[in-house]
Amino acid sequence: MAEGVCLDRKVLIILLIAVSIFCIAAAYYYLGSHKGSSITCSENSIVYVYSSQKQKEKAEKFFETFKQLAAREGLNLSSVETCVIDANSLSRKLRMYPALMYRGKVSGLEQITVGEIDGYHIVDYMVSLNVARYAGIEPTFTYEAKAFIVSGSSPWSRPSVDVSNMKGELEQLALAKITDVVEVSVEDSLVEVDVAPALIFESTYNLSEGVQYLEKTGNYYYMLLKAYNVGLAQDYLGAEAAELRKLPAVLSKDLPSLGSQDAPVRLYIFEDYLCPYCAKFYKDCYDHLVEKAKAGLLQVVAVDFIVHREVLDAHALTRCLYAETSNGSLYFQISDELYLKYYEGVSPTLQEAVTIAAEYVSNDTLARAKACMLSEREVIYNLTLSAYYKIGIGGTPTLLFWGRDKKIGLLFTGYIPWSQVEEVVDWLSGD
Repeated sequence: MAEGVCLDRKVLIILLIAVSIFCIAAAYYYLGSHKGSSITCSENSIVYVYSSQKQKEKAEKFFETFKQLAAREGLNLSSVETCVIDANSLSRKLRMYPALMYRGKVSGLEQITVGEIDGYHIVDYMVSLNVARYAGIEPTFTYEAKAFIVSGSSPWSRPSVDVSNMKGELEQLALAKITDVVEVSVEDSLVEVDVAPALIFESTYNLSEGVQYLEKTGNYYYMLLKAYNVGLAQDYLGAEAAELRKLPAVLSKDLPSLGSQDAPVRLYIFEDYLCPYCAKFYKDCYDHLVEKAKAGLLQVVAVDFIVHREVLDAHALTRCLYAETSNGSLYFQISDELYLKYYEGVSPTLQEAVTIAAEYVSNDTLARAKACMLSEREVIYNLTLSAYYKIGIGGTPTLLFWGRDKKIGLLFTGYIPWSQVEEVVDWLSGD
């Protein structure tokens, strides 16, 4: 996880889906078809499927762990009957073992059902995997896959982990036995990637079946959904920055900016007025950014990303002032003063924003800006919750540098010093 970043807890849960968490709601979109035969377990029971003697011996520990984890999510399964069956007793193979199933109706489990076999309902395999990990049970996977790590082209977008030692972690992500791990450049990638470093799985089995975070991207190739790729690049593969091969369309709308649109590099700052590292970034870098913008070397664009709802009104006011004046310099001046006051211990409230703005605009302009705040609040918050999360933004500050000629973006989550900002701008500006 990058240092110097204000993160929303929702995003942390999303980024760790396949690594360390038990998420009882991980597959709400998948429902079983409820038909079958060859029933051996009693009605309305939880079923544990094992493939080895070692797994069989851990059945009680698995049930105990599952019920404890379910209870944390408000699901009481303490009185539900349990049943243990051999994998060989089923008509076909499951994706992994141990696997969790149930027969009949068990309250809450229908929401995490991904399929059916012989009259049993199969619970999301990610739930089975994480319960097994908590219970100390070694999982086994039925199908095979080959993994490709796609490295970015910049010095900051390359994996820092030893990919040769990642088989175990990748198996838990693919829910398949990894036969090989190969690192390739983004130019030599087997399929087109939007973010690098990236992870591609190759398998003759449909790895996306019953798994909400994997999608098919070509014949036998599978990748994580786009919303997870930035977190994968930075938190899982250890890259300092995620390399974007396309500029997200949501950023094409009118946003407050400094500098010319023809500048060779554009910097999008995803910010929250109550973020201490945003304040530090402005304190250390704002004057330098203004100089670069005046020199035509950089365009700076502000993007509201609300982590702390208590500053939503202040963000709405400054955005409305920009709508009224079309003055990007004014917008950044007010934001800079809000951050400097926050850095000195003054909370960036709506009243503080009004006080600062009153020094630069007329009472009529300020009144019109206040009048538009209600609608602007909704726009800003909806963009944070939907559009920006979908492109992988998970905290503030997030700095997205876009090179006009290279058509490459570099996304840093968290504070970076001015010296690094200059290095990134120079790299993106160069041939």
